[in-house]
Amino acid sequence: MTRMLDFPHTREERAALLQEIKYRWSMHRRPEQHVSDDVDWTYWFYCAGRGSGKTRAGAEKVREWAEKGVYKYIALIAPTYDDVETVMLEGPSGIYNVCPPNNMPMYNKSSHILQWPDRKVYNEDGDVIAVRPGMKAKCYSAEKPEKFRGPNFEAAWADELAAWRFPHAWELLQFCVRVGPAPRVIITSTPRATKLVKEVLTYEGLVVTTGTTYDNVKNLSPIFYKRVITKFENTRLGRQEINAEILDDNPNALWEMDWIDANRINVPEHRLPEFERIVVGVDPAVTAKETSDETGIVVCARDYSDPPVYYTLEDATMTAATPEEWGAKVVEVFNKWKADEVVGEGNNGGDMVRAIIHNEDPDVPVEIVFATRGKTKRAEPVAQLAQQKRDRHWGMFSLLEAQQIDWNPQLKEEEQDSPDRMDAKVWATTRLMEIEGPMTIGRVA
Repeated sequence: MTRMLDFPHTREERAALLQEIKYRWSMHRRPEQHVSDDVDWTYWFYCAGRGSGKTRAGAEKVREWAEKGVYKYIALIAPTYDDVETVMLEGPSGIYNVCPPNNMPMYNKSSHILQWPDRKVYNEDGDVIAVRPGMKAKCYSAEKPEKFRGPNFEAAWADELAAWRFPHAWELLQFCVRVGPAPRVIITSTPRATKLVKEVLTYEGLVVTTGTTYDNVKNLSPIFYKRVITKFENTRLGRQEINAEILDDNPNALWEMDWIDANRINVPEHRLPEFERIVVGVDPAVTAKETSDETGIVVCARDYSDPPVYYTLEDATMTAATPEEWGAKVVEVFNKWKADEVVGEGNNGGDMVRAIIHNEDPDVPVEIVFATRGKTKRAEPVAQLAQQKRDRHWGMFSLLEAQQIDWNPQLKEEEQDSPDRMDAKVWATTRLMEIEGPMTIGRVA
């Protein structure tokens, strides 16, 4: 039962009341943003659209555990360390912004441990009868599954599970959450029809709550609404990212998710083969506005097998990037992978790609290609590689893969969002395929 707030008489009392209201989650949350610990659950999967408030729900549950002393040691996991810090901790809905000043945790960046203050225990008279250590949370990147070998946790919060680069991280995490009377895992994620998400939805002890972006629209920026909601609503991608629908494959798409999953390298420590050639594919955006297309930047490679197997190694695509920014990123990934060349589309700017990249590093070999056939014809040979089990993804590239399984060759190109990541992959892989025969999808400048 929620107690009635005392009527404030002094300025200090009014300030205290306002702070209590601000941090009382039960006064602000929607029903789907909370699951009681009195309910018997092992996994709580808050499966919701972008901006729906799922991060806030996860942060508030962790705060509740810290304030009540439910757990002593938990884990926080996001797709990358940067995501842990900028979303789960420092973000507008992150832990720092939901915890009151008198119970604010401190983060040790070198150890990746978030430590709450010691917790005082009071008796009915308001006297302190005990002081217990505050909860600790160890922060992890899902890009480093090997870090989950050894530690023990009582609970965990896994954010954006559908975007974890290596699903093997989730498998190893299950072995870590194994101590205490009620081990539990919070999962907050936008859904995608991946093998991992479908598997999690079959777990025993699972509670699923859902929500859409529209549920939280009053707390979202009008700019976000205009840029994202109006652009993607009533599209397949919008049904996934806004309405939180777990979609089956588009029956008309060139790729099937099962093909991609069957050829995925699930663990980062998997030893990659020696590559005969590595190419960075670039599909440049014409402008750098918030509403502009992405600049697709995808790294692909070919091994020495006969017939050769092709690999997608990195998706470094940038949104709303200036030419200087994406040019620097292309050079960065070129050097990182010790690539042989960059291949970029020149239809929207002729030799612009070469000029931008050479402004960053004139020694990077750049080939400019011009599309003489539609996207579908260009992509078909690359999709056939996946069907033949000759196209492997080193980890999960959720946004790239979403474009691959959503692109509909039966619709006109102008009726669909530009699949810039897919285009960059297609350009790079096609360039690598030239050794098997003449290039037929375009011409090289």
